[in-house]
Formats: sequence, structure tokens, C-alpha cells
Amino acid sequence: MNNRTIFLALLVLITSFAATAQANLLLNAGFETNGGGGQSADNWTNTGDPLEPGVEGWAAHTDSWGMAVVTWRDDGTGNFYQDVSVSAATEYTYSLWASRDSGVLAGSYGMKIEWYAGASLLSSASEDISATMTDTMQELSFNATSAATADTARIMIEFAGIDKCGKFDDASFAASTGVPEPATMALLGLGGLALLRRRKASSIC
Repeated sequence: MNNRTIFLALLVLITSFAATAQANLLLNAGFETNGGGGQSADNWTNTGDPLEPGVEGWAAHTDSWGMAVVTWRDDGTGNFYQDVSVSAATEYTYSLWASRDSGVLAGSYGMKIEWYAGASLLSSASEDISATMTDTMQELSFNATSAATADTARIMIEFAGIDKCGKFDDASFAASTGVPEPATMALLGLGGLALLRRRKASSIC
């Protein structure tokens, strides 16, 4: 195997890792696995009235289901969320597709990320999407960097005092840039070491 082949193999490793590192960390991100209309979605937790946010076919952006926040079951206040493992001091992108009923909105909708170390809340980042949401589905997103000692992120949609139903689907939470894991770094290091040894052997000959 010549130096060029080794270099290309390392390049393929790096490229493959970058694609994996930016994969969506959320499970059931499209809310397709669930308990049926008006119920919660697997891997997601609802707070407030447990049926206030619930899956509905009419809330879907793609496939069959989306998460709907309705106004007729409680006081229009609560959230739904999912916890995922993260790396410390790393930038992540949170995005989802959203819309709401037309008209002037009372109350607010927001996207929020809470950073935890174990069970301890370290900090949070949020984006008020009340003014951005319309009656047409659109993708909304924002970036945030995890706390220096964070190991978990809570990915949330929160709502307070709303009087217009909201629809949410196709959520995503992923590293904004690839940061190699220890195993990947080890592979790259071994490949680089082999390349250096081959070069050294060639120079001796």
C-alpha cells in the first residue's frame, strides 16, 4: 500500500466520521411511533396536561404524524421534551418544522435547550418563535454551545398561555461540526503512524 492509498483511506475515515457526527441525536424525531391520536409520542415526555401536546395526523409535515399543541384541553401552558447525550463545550444545531393557527397570538411558543451534568441543570439556551411561526409549515433552527461540563441536553418545545394551536414535526438536534470520538482519533493516529513509518523506511532505502 503506497502513501497515496494510505492518505486516501484516512480521508475516507474523516469524511465518514463527519457524516456520522452530524447525525440527528433525537429518537422518534418525526413522532411516528406513538400511542394514537391525542396521545404522547415514544421517547418524548409531556408536561402540564399530558394531553395538551399530543400527536395528530393534521399536525404532520411529512409521513403520518406530527406533535400538536391544542388549546381546548387545559390552560395553554406546558412543554414536551427529549433528553440526549452530548459532548461538553460543543456547538449543536436544533431545528424543527413548525406552524400555528392564523391570527394574532396570545402567549408564546419557544424552542429551548437545557444543558445538564447528571441531574444538575447548568445553563440553557432558547429561541422565542412566537413571531416567526405562521400558518404555513417552515423550518426553524438555532445554534447553541453546550456547557463546559455538560453530558446531557434536554431538547424542548415550550408554550405559555397560547390561544392558537401549534404543529411541530421533523425535529433535529445534531453537532454543528464534527469532533472525532476517541476511537476515531485512535484509528486516525494509527494510520498516520503507519504513514510516517513507511516514509521513514523509504528514506532509509
